[in-house]
Amino acid sequence: MSEIDFNKMDAVKSGRSRQNASGFKAVAEYSYPLTSDPNGPIITLRRHPLAALFPPMGQEDFNALVWDILKHGQRDPVLVHDGQVLDGWNRVQAVEVLQNTGHKIELKTREYDGPTDEASLRALVVSTNLARRHLTASQRAAIALELLPQYEAAAKERQRRRGGNQPRLQSAHDVVAGRQVAPSRTARDKDSEARQQAARALGVSARYVSDLKLVQAKKPDLVKHVRAGRLTVPQALNRVKEHKAAKATPAALLEGLTQSTARVIGALMLLEQTGNYGTLVSQHLRWARKLEGWIRRVSPPTKSNGRKSK
Repeated sequence: MSEIDFNKMDAVKSGRSRQNASGFKAVAEYSYPLTSDPNGPIITLRRHPLAALFPPMGQEDFNALVWDILKHGQRDPVLVHDGQVLDGWNRVQAVEVLQNTGHKIELKTREYDGPTDEASLRALVVSTNLARRHLTASQRAAIALELLPQYEAAAKERQRRRGGNQPRLQSAHDVVAGRQVAPSRTARDKDSEARQQAARALGVSARYVSDLKLVQAKKPDLVKHVRAGRLTVPQALNRVKEHKAAKATPAALLEGLTQSTARVIGALMLLEQTGNYGTLVSQHLRWARKLEGWIRRVSPPTKSNGRKSK
C-alpha cells in the first residue's frame, strides 16, 4: 500500500476548488467517466445547497476518512439526486484526493429514489449529517438559523390556508406614546412554531436559535464563526452586547433617555385626561417632568440655537 502525502492533498482539479476553513482544498464539483471508456460520457456532481449548510469536516477527521477509504475502500455510496450530492460530499473529496495522488479508486454513488419535495430532502440531509458529524450545539443552531426561512415560509403557508388574524391597527395612543404595534398573536405563534421546528430538527434549544438570530441582525459576520465552531452562541451574543455598549456614548444615552421620557410624559398626560386613575397618574407625571428637567440640565449644549457654548 502506497503512502499518502497529506501536504499534497490540495492537488485537486485546477479552477474548480476552494479553500475551506479546515485548511485543505474542497472541490466545488467533481467529474468522473460514466463508463470505463476514457472518451465516454462524463458525469459531474455538485453539492446540494442543503448539504452545503453543514460546516466542512476538520483536517484530522478528513485525514482519517482518506486513510479509511484507502485501507478498506469506500464503505457507503454517495447519495445523489439530479447530479447533486445529498449525503457523502466528504467522501467525494476523499476519493478525489486519492485519485490525484495516484491511487486507482472509483467513486461509488447511489441515486436517491425517495420523496423529492423540499421538506423530505431537508429532513434527509439533516438526519444523515447529524448522524455522521460531531457538531456542537452552537454549530447546530447556526444550521437551524440557515434553515429557519424555509420553516417560516411553510408556517406562513399553513397560516394562509387556515386564515390568520388581521394585524391590529396603530391607535392615537400608540402614536403619542411612540409605541410600535406588536405583531398579532397569530404572527408571533407562526414565528415561534417555525423556530421550534428548526431547533427540533437540529436537536438544539430554540433559545439558541433566537439568540443567534439576534446576533445575525446586529453582527452577521459572527454567525460564520459560530458555524465553523470558533465561537459559541453565548460568546457571539456577548460580543454583540460589548459592541453595543462600546458605541453607547453618554450623549447618546442621554438622547435616548430624553426620547423615552417624552413618550412616558405623553402617555401619562393621556391617562390623566381620562380621569380614571386618580392622583397616582398626576404624581407620576410630576416625577417624569422632574426627570425631563434634570436631563436638560446635565445634557451638553447643542448648536441648534446658533450660539457657541462657552
